Amino acid sequence: MAHATEQKIKLLVLYDLLCRLTDENHALNTDEIIALLAEKKIAVSRKILLQDIALLNEYGYEVLTYKKKYHYYYVVNRHFDSAEIAFLADAVQASKLSATQKQTLTNKLITTMGDFQATELTAAAHFGTMPKRNNRHIETSYSGQ
Repeated sequence: MAHATEQKIKLLVLYDLLCRLTDENHALNTDEIIALLAEKKIAVSRKILLQDIALLNEYGYEVLTYKKKYHYYYVVNRHFDSAEIAFLADAVQASKLSATQKQTLTNKLITTMGDFQATELTAAAHFGTMPKRNNRHIETSYSGQ
């Protein structure tokens, strides 16, 4: 990748990696981030990486940090939290859409989460495998107002 091109997309790739691979329970240290960027053929030094993370924070892309032996970075704020995604996925599964449409929409919802959260959610929920229940009491108790 040409140097100019890699510099233009570096922040996008950095934030994408942090969104997909980190959360409050799974952070990446500086060396891990540099290695992941190197896999994408983006070279970055420690000093520049810290400046890039500061720039993301300056423009509202919150990247949190803590220090143990190394500095660790992670992203927490997402468009939806896990409970909201589970709720929306349940609503999609309960809808009258075709099985293919349900799966497509559910997959789109899951892609808004980080990889670890998505794995936990899909392991905890069996999307589309729960039988639908008819509860006449709920249907008749609604007054429609």
